[in-house]
Amino acid sequence: IFLVEDHAVMRDALAVLFGFEDDLDLYGMAASAEEALDGRGWADCDLLLTDVSLPGMDGISLSERVRTERPGFPVVVVSASVEPSTVNRAEAAGVQAYLSKGQLGTTLTRTLREVLADAPPPARSEGTSSDLR
Repeated sequence: IFLVEDHAVMRDALAVLFGFEDDLDLYGMAASAEEALDGRGWADCDLLLTDVSLPGMDGISLSERVRTERPGFPVVVVSASVEPSTVNRAEAAGVQAYLSKGQLGTTLTRTLREVLADAPPPARSEGTSSDLR
């Protein structure tokens, strides 16, 4: 899993959470969409988890860019807002799930597992691992 979240406390909390999950590995993190795109760390993982509200490019625009480069690539977005217009925009961008930050404790790991189980096999470079990340 590659995480894009601008709040350090949230990034750290999610990193701790993933540390307790045997089958969900945190592959990398970025504090902004631009940082994620520049480093391209997301390109070698199995799923992108991004906040909607980010400085600069938002998480939905990031999702569109990522899915342009890798059609079908699984993306899950999280947000403190559940405004219908934002949810609709995320759905139009092709994200697999939109989660409320207020409900992450009960929905995040289950949703990530479901999205990964439904995802097409990742396109990988020769010699890379196929473990869920």
